[in-house]
Amino acid sequence: MRLAGHLGVASMAAPMFAQSVGSADPLLQIDYMAACGFAGIADNHLLARDAATQAAIGAALARYGMEMGSFTLVPPGAAPFPWTHPSADVAAGLSPALAAAKRVGGGLIIVAIHDNGADPGDQHRAACENLGRAAACAAAAGRALGLEPVSAQRVPGVLVQWAAQAALMIEACGNTALKLVVDCCHLSLGGEDIGGSIRKYAPMLGAVQIADMPGRVEPGAGVLEFTAITDALHDIGWAGLVEAECFASRSGVAGEAAMLAALNRFKSAA
Repeated sequence: MRLAGHLGVASMAAPMFAQSVGSADPLLQIDYMAACGFAGIADNHLLARDAATQAAIGAALARYGMEMGSFTLVPPGAAPFPWTHPSADVAAGLSPALAAAKRVGGGLIIVAIHDNGADPGDQHRAACENLGRAAACAAAAGRALGLEPVSAQRVPGVLVQWAAQAALMIEACGNTALKLVVDCCHLSLGGEDIGGSIRKYAPMLGAVQIADMPGRVEPGAGVLEFTAITDALHDIGWAGLVEAECFASRSGVAGEAAMLAALNRFKSAA
């Protein structure tokens, strides 16, 4: 099992090991994660960082032999991309993400679909058309997109909330450069079978993100059954990163140490 740490989920001021490192500096966070044995990182805020910082992140990952995991097309707090509007300018929308991916040496570009209030069928058709064009654009650059089902309990206004909805869009798109993202947090809020989703949608799976619930805490600190998740990942032969999008359930350096120990137990169990 190859784990990735995060440089901030909702805020770049709150990376995974803020207390242990004593700084939110992404390069210092990568130094620490490399020393802890992480195989890569994920960064929801990559596109909010300047080009020089992106390049420095890429250099640090290359130096440690680490991999860039996922990053969001739209950083938290920014206006959503208009996937459900006909003829959205996907080339212009993707351009900064493709440039960032080149600087950091890879990464799956995560997209979410928001509801614009129009007829659901019209929105679905427009999103599928736009995603198809975006996937072709990403594939031409040697990259891929990850469509993430997102719970409205956590992000109000989303249109695609369940794995089956996302899978239908991916199938309609018909381009293997569009993948499915399984996020334990969002799927659990939707009452979904996470292990079952991993198995069912294995051929289109692009990223796996883990966190126990409630609270996006470390495995074992919440109510999710992680044995079912590790069994499913083993059964499908998952070789990609497993992105730990979690926070310590206890405060301070000791809490982060306990989170790291829990993640290492998860990795060993897989």
